[in-house]
Amino acid sequence: MHADLHRGCAKKLQEHAENLRRVHPAGRFAFLARRPIGDGQQGTWAWNDDSMTTWNKSSQKRAEQLVVVTEDSPEARLIAAGIWARATALRDQLPEAASAQDKLAGIEAALAGEGSQLILARTILGAQGFAVLVPRETSAEVLYLAVDPDSWGRGVAGALLSFIRGFADEMMVDLELWVIADNERAVRTYERAGWVASSDLKVRNASGRLERRFRLSH
Repeated sequence: MHADLHRGCAKKLQEHAENLRRVHPAGRFAFLARRPIGDGQQGTWAWNDDSMTTWNKSSQKRAEQLVVVTEDSPEARLIAAGIWARATALRDQLPEAASAQDKLAGIEAALAGEGSQLILARTILGAQGFAVLVPRETSAEVLYLAVDPDSWGRGVAGALLSFIRGFADEMMVDLELWVIADNERAVRTYERAGWVASSDLKVRNASGRLERRFRLSH
């Protein structure tokens, strides 16, 4: 029975991605996430037919446009691996980041299952963050989520989580993820996005650090 439930969730993820690709022939689904850059003050948002812009009340500077897309290619996987290497190096206070190639195997393993999705957050400057969404028996798990350290504090993680939440709402599945329990920055990000901490704790990888499960119901 569990295998049937898993296949059902994987099928939903796969069918949803395929529907998006039929709507967007380039194979990507775009989600425009509004975010100001600069000093972080609240701004006034202005929209037109050609672009999304924002003006900060003090600086009147044009903001970058952040686009969240589903995208899976060898290049996209390597980009995600590089972001993961840089983000985890800073998180863990390592003297230097591993290479993208060193982290690529983990990304590819996460994407090997049926229905798994690679999600990128991009600006005109390139990819700023990514997530990997994987079907489980009765839910979908955010197996990876990371933002390039140069873009920390600019709303990229929130945009990725908003996209994932919309994805799950359309498929009518609940979401879950595991986060290092003492990673206060990440915990705050998930809680702001509506995720709820559970009592489930375990050590999930070779680092030996305790992780907590978070859930989000659609």
